[in-house]
Amino acid sequence: MSKAKNTLIQAIILINKNRTIEYKLDFANVAEEYEYELRRYTSQKMLIQLAIREQQPGPGKTAKIDQTLAIADALHEEAQSHVQSEQYREALNSQEMAVGKLNSVLRLMGYFF
Repeated sequence: MSKAKNTLIQAIILINKNRTIEYKLDFANVAEEYEYELRRYTSQKMLIQLAIREQQPGPGKTAKIDQTLAIADALHEEAQSHVQSEQYREALNSQEMAVGKLNSVLRLMGYFF
């Protein structure tokens, strides 16, 4: 049984070796997608705080981090303002840009994903 299982696994690996698996998120509406981006923003802010405590970056890097975080926070506040007006498409756009800024900070600190 073990040999048959191993042969089957090897055959599946061979068949799929040149295939790419893609994961796609499907949202019911723009508001739901905004909520997803909001959760990403929150979790990445936590990661950045942990990274800052761990790395203790120098003054030059800290200034760049602070500058980029300020832009991200402003975009996040803009998104929240759009949500108050139920302008979810605009909120989503602002929130995605805020997350992009947080990604820039993480890359600056050496984290790539």
